[in-house]
Amino acid sequence: MVINAASTAYQVTHGQQFVVNCIGLPPTSTNLAKIMLTAPGSVTHHSDMHQRSIELTSSVDPLQPQNNSRRLVLLPASDKILPQGYYMLWAVTNQGAPGRAVWVVIL
Repeated sequence: MVINAASTAYQVTHGQQFVVNCIGLPPTSTNLAKIMLTAPGSVTHHSDMHQRSIELTSSVDPLQPQNNSRRLVLLPASDKILPQGYYMLWAVTNQGAPGRAVWVVIL
């Protein structure tokens, strides 16, 4: 499962709502369960104080309710929860399997 390649250049801001479209979901018994952001690890330090993983609020797109792989995602409004910077955006199935991540930048 991957997030649509056309959406790999996300630039988003706090409190913004945007669409995530996943392709290649596994068999029908598997559903898209959640959308996650993960801050990248530090490559220059032994301890990484910025490590962060956030589950985003998401819902099935009301314009295509039969399509479980198309989600409306809402970012937290506060930069205290989600500081500016680069993150990996993941889609995770109800069986806990992550898809391939794409980069997003929080402005």
